[in-house]
Amino acid sequence: METYDWSEFHVRMYYLAPLGDVFRRFATAEGLESFFIHKATHTAADGTVRASNELVQSGDRYDWTYVHDFG
Repeated sequence: METYDWSEFHVRMYYLAPLGDVFRRFATAEGLESFFIHKATHTAADGTVRASNELVQSGDRYDWTYVHDFG
């Protein structure tokens, strides 16, 4: 069995929602946890963990826990 390279992946979905709403779903931990990721944590470059409704920023680190069975 071949090992999958998780350094990059693509998901194609279409959303019937205002663009600003879709952006916040992808740009905040709270938004990601509402539909795609089980647990998301974004940490600023200085080590401060961002609030779940705070927008992710360039240079942030992230930790995402998946629980989906895509197989």
